[in-house]
Amino acid sequence: MDNEFHQRTRNTRNTLGPGNWWTVEEVALSPSLSLTYKLARRDGRPVELRDDRGRTLLEAFAALPMEQMAARLEEHRAFGRAHPGSAWEQGPALAAIEELVAFIKRFGPIGVGWGAEFGIANPEADRLATELDETRWKALGWASALRATGTETDGNKFWTISFWGHAPARGAVPAAIQRTAYPKLPWAERVRLDDDGLPHDYLLQVVDEYVDLGRTLSLVEAIARAERFACRRAIRAFARNDDATWRLSKKAPAGFDVAAAFKTNRAGNQVQPFRLPEHEVDWVLLGTFVLADLISRQIDFAMPLVAVAGSAQIEARPQGTSLLELVYLELLEHVQLRPDFGVGQCRGCGGPILRTRRPGKTGNGWHKGCQGARVLAWRRDHPAWRTAQGTRARS
Repeated sequence: MDNEFHQRTRNTRNTLGPGNWWTVEEVALSPSLSLTYKLARRDGRPVELRDDRGRTLLEAFAALPMEQMAARLEEHRAFGRAHPGSAWEQGPALAAIEELVAFIKRFGPIGVGWGAEFGIANPEADRLATELDETRWKALGWASALRATGTETDGNKFWTISFWGHAPARGAVPAAIQRTAYPKLPWAERVRLDDDGLPHDYLLQVVDEYVDLGRTLSLVEAIARAERFACRRAIRAFARNDDATWRLSKKAPAGFDVAAAFKTNRAGNQVQPFRLPEHEVDWVLLGTFVLADLISRQIDFAMPLVAVAGSAQIEARPQGTSLLELVYLELLEHVQLRPDFGVGQCRGCGGPILRTRRPGKTGNGWHKGCQGARVLAWRRDHPAWRTAQGTRARS
């Protein structure tokens, strides 16, 4: 396996402590929309950081202007398509997603699925590939040993297995994939070739996770307000259509008995909640089950790290293997400690606020760094304030 490939899971020399994460020296974006990182030291603690508006990790990620960035990036790609042969330039590409780049530089690489990807040995597949290669060369009348080897453009082949998407409710099948790395080439050229040995994220996966988080926060707010129709809408956002089916079981352990959300005894049956009469479904309780499952699947690989505290006391804490896991661990703490507080919306940036007060109370209307926008908004809503101020001064 290429030693340039960063193992980002537990039980490796690159293991990070709870709450720690890499920092990033440089970000690049390839034409295939792969975000590639130059990782720096491993002592960053995103859970303790705030961005320039005072937003937490979760709040900052969920507040990214993803639609505007996508539009700017598509404009840049359209220019390339309209001018065949033009080179892909990092400056304009990164400028199109400048808010995301700033987020990464502040909090670290996103790491979609990093904790679920493992380097593996696959000797049988390697042997078969070698035999096939030799057979092809012999059929051409050449010995494979005569081929030139060791050039910089010869990629190092290695295998990984990805369990991303295999967590609860995702349903994907783990896949063993052969990767290629080019450790002898300059970093910029490796980026151009989408070198698998470099730590990277796929931008479209980042967008998918962003959308899922937004839907999850809507569900958190609906549950906090105990609004059953809002809960139904929030749950429906995760379903493909109204035929979405839940399988209920009579043997579900305590805390996992989804049948409790249905008014009639349907345990052991398949049900389609969106096809049932409204009065037969406790949408708030069902929404809580859905929320629990959403958080579970996101922290599925946040494996516990057992450590020794300063008082020689054994303690275990979740070990984040992705920035997204840290986001959902933050959300888990919020809904555990403040289940009826929910998620507000900043009137300045429009991003979410994990409330520290119950809905309807004062406060939690602005992020700390958005307070300047609060003053501007007030002045915009009260255009006569300057005239009134001048009148008081003259009097």
